[in-house]
Amino acid sequence: MAVLDLKAVKAALGIELTTHDEQLTGLITKAEEFVAQRCGPLEPTAVTSRIRPTGCRLLVLPRSPVLSVTSITSRYGTVITSDLYFVDKGIIEADTEFPETYYDVVYQIGRAVDECPTDLVEAALNMCRHLWRPNQGPVGPRQGDQAAAAMAALRLAEELMRPHRRRLVAN
Repeated sequence: MAVLDLKAVKAALGIELTTHDEQLTGLITKAEEFVAQRCGPLEPTAVTSRIRPTGCRLLVLPRSPVLSVTSITSRYGTVITSDLYFVDKGIIEADTEFPETYYDVVYQIGRAVDECPTDLVEAALNMCRHLWRPNQGPVGPRQGDQAAAAMAALRLAEELMRPHRRRLVAN
């Protein structure tokens, strides 16, 4: 399931024919991957991370944004029940402590279905504008505006992503 749909992208690019639909579908995937690489997944995505406790009571999840924690399993296979910890902004805090050397945490990151922020959807759409430019042929004296518009779309996409850039956490 894509955040952008083909119809919206075609409207934004001023394309009415179905000639380029397959190519545009691939372009949508690349544009969404570009945004997700910088801001985290645009849709719910399951990940597993092996995490060493910080102090005695904290596990800091390395990927974000965190939607939910599915399970926490200790080094020796003990499953930690959800009533023994709480999660806030990618940090799991235990009611008592995490005594093991490491824990395998399965969790969901990304954005809830149909809740991707508008500015990230707009950033992906602008990336489509930018990526579509090479398909319009060589830049001549009359097409210089198209190249400038493609670069402006890239700059706008970067600006729209800025508030959502992911934080880097050393593991």
